[in-house]
Amino acid sequence: MDSIKQLVVKSGLVDLKYLNTPEGEMYLQIAVASVAVGVALALYLATASKSEPKKILESPELTLSTTEAHAMLPTITDWHRMKLVEKTALSHNTNLYVFEIPRPTGHVKGIHPEPVLGLPIGQHISVSAEIDGKNIVRSYTPTTLDGEDPGRFHLLVKAYEKGNISRYLSLLTVGQEVKVKGPKGKFVYDRDLADHFLMIAGGTGITPMYQIIKASLADKEDKTQMRLIYANVNEDDIRELLYTPLARAY
Repeated sequence: MDSIKQLVVKSGLVDLKYLNTPEGEMYLQIAVASVAVGVALALYLATASKSEPKKILESPELTLSTTEAHAMLPTITDWHRMKLVEKTALSHNTNLYVFEIPRPTGHVKGIHPEPVLGLPIGQHISVSAEIDGKNIVRSYTPTTLDGEDPGRFHLLVKAYEKGNISRYLSLLTVGQEVKVKGPKGKFVYDRDLADHFLMIAGGTGITPMYQIIKASLADKEDKTQMRLIYANVNEDDIRELLYTPLARAY
């Protein structure tokens, strides 16, 4: 400690008489402690800078199957951009939108199956868009089953004059994109759910029911007896939205 006192005195900051007082002793102890902390911190930083940087949230490599389609979902927190590739007017205010599912990294067309949504039957997806500076989200049920239209999925949406996402979609042109994530919902259908199934729907609210009906008809092991009560403003819309597509498919 005496040698440290001599160094402090030589610095000219404090004289020896002051250092020999109780206050001076305390000053000297604080000074020594501060120097020690500074040296320790410098050594720590020097050592840390030489170590290898930590890898943050490194995702494992994706191994694609040549027989099973890659499922884009679930993606609860991440949004995927989906490009509109087709748009067909079914009535004066209802359109059928066909979106392309993005291929995962490493996908080789012709070798790997086209990707699918991987959406459980009875659940839906969230569609997001920025409208008037606000992020708006709405839920929709695709009318296609996985693999029905390889690499793509269909949405049937009625545009409302004061609607947010529905109007936004109606103004989309082929090539533009929307953000999608999912799955969403608590209900999941399977063939062992019930022997008899009654559904009630109106307008484009037919889409969840339509998805369940198609899944049941496509599954030869599904013996569920289904009944549907469906209403729409125009009888032609019922024929266009429900009867004709089912008759073509089944």
